Amino acid sequence: MALSFGISAWAPNPAFAALPQTITISSPTTGATITKNTAVADNDSSSQCGGLAWYDVLYVDGKATTACGFGACVFSPSAFSAGSHAIQIHAHTSNSPNPGYECATSQTVDVIVGSASNVGNEITITAPASGQTVSGSAVAVNATLGPDVYSDQLVVDGAVVASGKGNFTWNSTTVGNGQHNLTVNVFQQGGSSPIGTASVAVNVSNALRTPIPTPTPSSLPQTITISSPASGAIISANITIADNDSASQCGGLAWYDALYVDGNHVTDCGFSSCVFSPASFGHGAHTIAIHAHTANNPSGHECATSQNVGVTVSTSATPAPSASPTPTGAGYVTLLPPVASGQPLSGITGDASAIVSSIAH
Repeated sequence: MALSFGISAWAPNPAFAALPQTITISSPTTGATITKNTAVADNDSSSQCGGLAWYDVLYVDGKATTACGFGACVFSPSAFSAGSHAIQIHAHTSNSPNPGYECATSQTVDVIVGSASNVGNEITITAPASGQTVSGSAVAVNATLGPDVYSDQLVVDGAVVASGKGNFTWNSTTVGNGQHNLTVNVFQQGGSSPIGTASVAVNVSNALRTPIPTPTPSSLPQTITISSPASGAIISANITIADNDSASQCGGLAWYDALYVDGNHVTDCGFSSCVFSPASFGHGAHTIAIHAHTANNPSGHECATSQNVGVTVSTSATPAPSASPTPTGAGYVTLLPPVASGQPLSGITGDASAIVSSIAH
């Protein structure tokens, strides 16, 4: 039964203590210690309240906490402090005499919220094995979940990539080759803190898409334009190459870009997402170009190119020239361009009297 009632819609019975106690909670029992989500089993049904009962509401410590179907309320200890708490089930009518009106109650069951003893034992990753080499876009991440698990999530290198309940399929091509950590966290219903976690380290090894070099690159149609960086740019940090390549290139057969530096293939990348890393190249001038490649017609073949963009790699920032002090006082002269003997002083910038002064001294 799907229920969507707000707490404000539940009309408490003015004679709370006078509600007929015709419902019996059979589980949990009084004195039970609860450390995980626990279903509250009771004998409420639509026959309660003269056949007008419609749904249950779980009360904890005298306060309504959630609406639920008959015998389907769940007590979540993580929502309450450690110690003793009182549980009750109230039956509510649908629309007679009033919407959501209480019409029956259960006995009070006192339970104790304790610390979870099963944290860390609710999840085991069965595949892949730690240290295993994986590849491809459909790596099976299989896990055995404990009885208290309501949902789990897959975390790769600290980033959540999927949520659900059960096994996951992971696309390893979204990360680079090398070691990566796969973690599965598991949660109870309504919980935000994991009740268990497990991790494995795997080695990703995916084949790089190596383009088939074109014998005469100069004959490729230059239909791609690099808009950034501009020709003559000085580059000292990683920069994304912005270009207008797309799947419409090469008669609709273009599939990916390849970055060329100084005529050599450096890396493959998605359209307009190639990154030029100056640290990988020497200080000085370099030429950047983007080539478009087809998917499978023929496989990886170059089909278009951009213009060549000349850039300069600067591996360290050039310090700004320090300002020369302005000397004052007798004996100092203003420096002028070299003056040949007998050269007239017209056209020479500076203080010509300084020359005279320097000669005099």
